[in-house]
Amino acid sequence: MLFIVLLFACYPLHISSFEICNQNETIQCRKLNNNLRDNCHTELSNNAENCCLTNFIRSDHLKIDFGDVFLQLEQETLQNSLSMKIYPTVEWKNALVKLSEYGNDQSCKVFNVAKDDDSMDLLKYDCYWKGIQRIEKPYLLEIGSEYNSQYAHKKILFSIPDSLYFRNTVPPTKRQIFSYIDFTNTNRILLKIQPLPEIYKVTHYKVEVFREKEKHSLMLDVRLLAANQDKSIDFEYITYSEEGDYYFAISVIAKSCPEDICFKTFTPKVHIVRKGRPLVIGIVGASFLIPFALFSLYLWNHKYRNQGEFLNEPIQKVIVLFKPSFEKHNEVVQAIIDCIESFSEPETIVDRINLTKVKEKSVEKFCSDNLILSTHIVYVNPPYTDDDSSGLDYMTFNFIKEETKKNSSDRKLLVVRLPYSKKDVPSILSRAAHFDLVQDFPAFINSFSSIDVQTDYSKLPTYMKLAKKIEVANIEADNINVVPEIVVTEDIDEPKELDGLIQT
Repeated sequence: MLFIVLLFACYPLHISSFEICNQNETIQCRKLNNNLRDNCHTELSNNAENCCLTNFIRSDHLKIDFGDVFLQLEQETLQNSLSMKIYPTVEWKNALVKLSEYGNDQSCKVFNVAKDDDSMDLLKYDCYWKGIQRIEKPYLLEIGSEYNSQYAHKKILFSIPDSLYFRNTVPPTKRQIFSYIDFTNTNRILLKIQPLPEIYKVTHYKVEVFREKEKHSLMLDVRLLAANQDKSIDFEYITYSEEGDYYFAISVIAKSCPEDICFKTFTPKVHIVRKGRPLVIGIVGASFLIPFALFSLYLWNHKYRNQGEFLNEPIQKVIVLFKPSFEKHNEVVQAIIDCIESFSEPETIVDRINLTKVKEKSVEKFCSDNLILSTHIVYVNPPYTDDDSSGLDYMTFNFIKEETKKNSSDRKLLVVRLPYSKKDVPSILSRAAHFDLVQDFPAFINSFSSIDVQTDYSKLPTYMKLAKKIEVANIEADNINVVPEIVVTEDIDEPKELDGLIQT
């Protein structure tokens, strides 16, 4: 279950006063497309007993993400404010919202939110504080709900920058950045950055990924993210549940502030525990039991390798096969991947494979390894503007061919067709499940869930982004397919300037 009440000794502790939200706070239900709001039935408690008893413990069978969360920090003359907008992707009637100091349950606020009107699809939590310059403590935002035996949750980690350096008058060399980390699924953690105002003329955000283990930090990755003025600039890092404390360093690149010159803002550290399957072997007679134990270990390994759950492998591994085409189509493919990651079970890892590069040795090995470990193979049917080839290379073709021969398989084969896709799909995939997007979107997403989730996706940002990109790509495909008409006139005695283009 999602919420487990601790029945062992849980003595009331002294609750330290919150540094943030010490001035005022409100939590509301709202409709997504307007400002209409319903007075949610909200109960607030911040006493020691509720802090101790309210726990969000995820069971091994809980794989539903509560929804999208956007945080926005504002700095004003007399006070600071933190706005949290929560877009649930699951049906809910009651939800718990808990704000606590990370790693310290002695300080928390717990909201029990209930709604009567199902059309209220946005939760908005605002809090205000003043008189504080620097807040060094990291905070944990947890959200959970239970509805029709479905348990959903969300975990966000953030810290508050020093208000002296979080003002629009601060030069970019000293300006701090607000960000937060979604670690609902520890296999992949999502960094969300609040963009700086346009006055800073930022071109890129530099993100460095670190893992600290045994007091030693190791840089794992460095990325440059293009600047924009969206709600957030997102960067996802796959941890494969490797144990350690993960954190990010964020800095901006602008004309007045070249790379590695601007101030670096460091995020709080997310502690991730290695996910493994413990094996306990009791040996009574070594001469007999050791060979038996080794044989049993072999069978155990073989079983979980076949199930795609060996050691740190995620419960679900999705491979998206696509043939690159015009730019807007490639953006649609990425939007499909974003939807799978957002709406499928949290322990899902999605890898995209460019079919035109599989012949490269490094890519071929990556492709073959991931096909073997995959639980789902998604083939995106190419646009009708492309040539007749399916893009499937010999290795991938034969792998899918062998899968289709099996009477029963744990691996799902899915075909995505878009409004501008070719009418026919490769014959090898004729037995696969076919989905026309966006009309078959709910059924497509349910293919990645162990239960049938009934959700209205039409108002959710990730879905709306996909629908818009499909619409734009469809228009571009029509434009590509239009052949320009060339008219050549013969009633001209003397060549003119433009005739030089067609003279031989």
